[in-house]
Amino acid sequence: MVKGMDVIGKKTIEGSTHCSECKAASHHRNPIPSETHTHSDQVLGRVFSNICKVQTVTHEGFKYFITFIDDFSQFLTIYPIKNKSDMLEKFKEYLAEVEWQTSCKLKTLQMDSGGKIFFIRLHFILKEHQHNS
Repeated sequence: MVKGMDVIGKKTIEGSTHCSECKAASHHRNPIPSETHTHSDQVLGRVFSNICKVQTVTHEGFKYFITFIDDFSQFLTIYPIKNKSDMLEKFKEYLAEVEWQTSCKLKTLQMDSGGKIFFIRLHFILKEHQHNS
């Protein structure tokens, strides 16, 4: 599910799953492994998230996108964002939407990007979320 961005051209993946923009941007992070030693045994038991920079800014001004992949269902959600500072708002939007849709609560969020300030703010959001649940 992509919100706020029109898809132009082919809508299927052929060949490599690494787009030319990712190759040109020389993304240095390792991809989320296709297999892990342990898998979540429930929806929202573990969600992987990452933020990536696009090579070409979209007409709408989006420079990044943030992904959320549920480990149990492998369901992928992508949000385009204009600034890295928009990550928290998109996380809150994602969390509210998936918890409402699935009637499950997020147990673990695994990220490899965002920086120290983001994680401090995320910690407070999750702490507040636990108290409100």
